[in-house]
Amino acid sequence: MRKITKTEKKMMKGKRLLKISLMLVAFFAFSINGKAQTVVTVGGGATVTCPAVPTATWTTPPSGVTFSNWSRGSGVACVSAANALSGSGFNATSAAAGKTANAYYSVTITADASHSFTLNSFVWITVLSGTTNSCNFTVQYSNNGGAVTDFGTAGQTITSSGTQATKTFTGSVSVAPGTSIVIYAIPHNATASGTSVRWINNSTISVTASSLSPCSAPTSAPTALSFSGQTTTAISGSFTAASTAPTGGYLVVQSTSSTLSSNPVDGTTYTAGTALGGGTVCAVNNPTTYTFT
Repeated sequence: MRKITKTEKKMMKGKRLLKISLMLVAFFAFSINGKAQTVVTVGGGATVTCPAVPTATWTTPPSGVTFSNWSRGSGVACVSAANALSGSGFNATSAAAGKTANAYYSVTITADASHSFTLNSFVWITVLSGTTNSCNFTVQYSNNGGAVTDFGTAGQTITSSGTQATKTFTGSVSVAPGTSIVIYAIPHNATASGTSVRWINNSTISVTASSLSPCSAPTSAPTALSFSGQTTTAISGSFTAASTAPTGGYLVVQSTSSTLSSNPVDGTTYTAGTALGGGTVCAVNNPTTYTFT
């Protein structure tokens, strides 16, 4: 019997790649309707006997977005105030150390399943106790349980003068539908542990919300799926776009089966490498040519 050469083995392996079926799907997605920026103002810091937390009264947020009550971290000592959430214990030497010590104020902002939003700014009105105390101010966030990250310019400083001061933090953080962002307002490097720091009424948080509305379902399908350039590790493919382009674009799914065990789900965002119906997504949106390995 003739021995199969290495070259022939490679050719056979390349041919086996052609047996891989690619499912080409024009999928039904969602369009995004933008909305104007909304500035949400906090209030409700009436005099409360410690250790109670005053109930924040937020001005009306955009539809689909909700704000939790403001709160003190467990490392903050309660201090009563007539117009603010107030506390002390902010003498950690950095924002990171203050976060670790739970010495912060926080609020959680949540998007429902049909809305997303962008965090644009956090305007912190504050005042320190005494007349010569100083403190640094940093705002951080955790988006959908992710890493705690600075928002805007960290380490802003004020020196107590007995009057209110305003610190503004700006940025752009996108929060996906059905998820939340936790904002940490962290005073740190206070002159002493007993220096009180307030988060005062009329401080604001600016967000821009967008609603998701269904796109039209595809009315025609792509055609002429073909393959070329196969090697032992990859193959290229192409197809002719649908006569009426789908608003959601296309998914190209590679599978060793001629059918998928489950179909794409409306409103779901797919990325290359995502498992789908026993196969794997290898191209997304509007490709008419692609390569997979």
